[in-house]
Amino acid sequence: MSTVAALLTRLRSAVLLSAALGLLAAHAARGAECLRWDASGNWSAIQDNDTRADFTVTQLDTLIEGNATFTNVWTRNGNFDGTLIGSDLKFTVYWNTHNSGVNEIGEYAGTISPTGRVTGTTFDKYHPQTQVVWYSSRQMTCKSWLGEGPGPAGLPASPGAAAKPAVALGRVQPRPGPGNSPPMSICDRARAARARGSPSAPALEQQCVASGGK
Repeated sequence: MSTVAALLTRLRSAVLLSAALGLLAAHAARGAECLRWDASGNWSAIQDNDTRADFTVTQLDTLIEGNATFTNVWTRNGNFDGTLIGSDLKFTVYWNTHNSGVNEIGEYAGTISPTGRVTGTTFDKYHPQTQVVWYSSRQMTCKSWLGEGPGPAGLPASPGAAAKPAVALGRVQPRPGPGNSPPMSICDRARAARARGSPSAPALEQQCVASGGK
């Protein structure tokens, strides 16, 4: 009987140890989850059709906007606006009309992986049947982690991000070059987005009202 009791005790200990390890693993995974990503700054969308689009991104809470440059035979400039909600990134690029008179509107959608890299697809609004896969040239940073302590090793994170909520970032100046517009206020952005019929117009208008602008 003593042998059976000892075996049962060991079995119970193994079950309890397994459960404890499972809880620790779940906590570790939960602690590595990013609550708020930061996509601001300069980065590129590397596309699988041997082209790339370069972006200068300003982030305002869940809204993103900025300037873009695209080179494929000729160089195109434009501006964009969209949203970054959780790990889902969506934005629309309004490319300047080139000499042939063709107007292009690029729709970009991507997902930020736990490592901070963005992957997604893009297509021209007027030719949605042709989609191109892309990935970001760099990792995004995490402004706020779920749980205590730093995020996964090797993932860029802002200093003190675990203890501080994300804050709205200031506007960055666009890179010099032909076709870039001067910096616009949030209310100017809202009016321009409304005129284009952009889906981000309501959110931009709310930001305009909240800032006390007109």
